[in-house]
Amino acid sequence: MHNLPTSLVQKLKTAVILILLIWQASYSQEIETEQVVSTVLQNCWTYPLTNTTDIDFASDNNSNLYISLLGGKLLSINSATGKKHWETELGGDIIALPIIEGDTVYIAAKYNSEQSAQNDSSKDENQNEPKVILRALDKSTGVTQWQSILQPVGKLHLSTFKDYVIAIGDNGQINSVSKIDGKIAWEKRLETSLSAPPLVKNSGVYLGTADNRILNLSLADGRITEESKVFAPPTVIIENTSKNKLIVGDRKGNLLSLNKKLKKETKTIEWRFRNGAEISSVTLTAVGLLISSFDNFIYLVSENGGKPIWKKRFSSRITAAPLVKDNYFIVIATDESGAVVAELKGGRSVNKITLEDNNFFTGSSFRTGDFLIYSTLKGVFGYSFGSGGNGCLVNRKPEA
Repeated sequence: MHNLPTSLVQKLKTAVILILLIWQASYSQEIETEQVVSTVLQNCWTYPLTNTTDIDFASDNNSNLYISLLGGKLLSINSATGKKHWETELGGDIIALPIIEGDTVYIAAKYNSEQSAQNDSSKDENQNEPKVILRALDKSTGVTQWQSILQPVGKLHLSTFKDYVIAIGDNGQINSVSKIDGKIAWEKRLETSLSAPPLVKNSGVYLGTADNRILNLSLADGRITEESKVFAPPTVIIENTSKNKLIVGDRKGNLLSLNKKLKKETKTIEWRFRNGAEISSVTLTAVGLLISSFDNFIYLVSENGGKPIWKKRFSSRITAAPLVKDNYFIVIATDESGAVVAELKGGRSVNKITLEDNNFFTGSSFRTGDFLIYSTLKGVFGYSFGSGGNGCLVNRKPEA
């Protein structure tokens, strides 16, 4: 060192200092990331259930979580504590996610001939057809306020428009029902079935159909106001409001960006991204479009041009849309005992929600406020994803 020129010695010292500073910053950032991610995830409560097959969740965005179960039972519990408010027996099979507006919960169930015989109001001249009944329930008690008999469908999607509940069936049957008394205002039957959950926006609803179309239907009277032809039956339709675009995923693995202002079919598609299998979910995030697919991959794709940013493979099929919170997403795959927490920007795994032995996620997940809700073999679990991990109100003790 003594034989080296002074300038070279200074450069070596500077280089060593820079390396130490970079290492320290990297180490501090790593520790900080681990601390943030490890402390924000807390198991707050457990609601024991013996059968969580096909379980669904809904929320009023306050403290009420609604759980629909096989056999026609609807539960209302506190999303922060897991304590039950009420439960009601509808008697049939629930075929729609409940929606909540004001003091009312709207829900629909399907009844076979034996179940219909136990409910006089669901009878008509054809007792062999399954009956579908739309109900308005009091949000605080679960008591039925009114009910309306609808045409038979397999599944229903419910939404509201002004003074009406809009019931959209998977077979293309659509009804507008008065919120006041349950009377049908208008009904329409499409010539084709639906292939994607409807997207209700303002005074219209976008419908993906089995014959490769996207229809825009007026909620005021059921008229089809416009339509676009796509490559395959859509499976997901979302809207990017700020850019006035529709984002559409389909059964053949296409992801499309459509300009809502353009009417001509040949000009609506602005870009196209393709992967290897059916697209099961698309979520708009601050850093791009988060996509899950039946090829067992999660993708992040840019909004401008549809260019892939990163992709992440999982060991089995992803059945539920990833839950996004802040800079992270949480995803579960079929028969997995752990939910992976990963960064949105790069897809790097940073944590995992692990269940106890002999317990597995059953597919359904939901986010309400700072709480993540999951169904498992042993019941429903509520996790806090609040800032600093202080979201639990029951000190992580399970409550039933």
